Amino acid sequence: KCLQQFLANLGEEIYPEKLITGYYGPLTQKAVQRYQALKGIIATGYFGPLTRAKVNQELWESIKDHESNDFVILSEALLEVDF
Repeated sequence: KCLQQFLANLGEEIYPEKLITGYYGPLTQKAVQRYQALKGIIATGYFGPLTRAKVNQELWESIKDHESNDFVILSEALLEVDF
C-alpha cells in the first residue's frame, strides 16, 4: 500500500487509477514503469534496488525540506514496515 500511495501522490501521469489496495498487480506495475521512465531508470515495472533507492531518496529529500506532510506520514509508515 505504501508504494501505491507514493505513486498516487505523484499525480495522474504516473498512477491515474490511484488505487491503494496493497496488491502489486498490472496497474501498479505500469505506474512503476512510468515512474522509472520519468527518473531515467530502465522501465521494467519491477520494484528493485534502483527504483527503491530513488523512491527512498525522494522521500528523504521531501522530509528534509518539509515540503509535504503527506510524504512525512508516508515515510514514517515505510519505516514501520522496514521499507
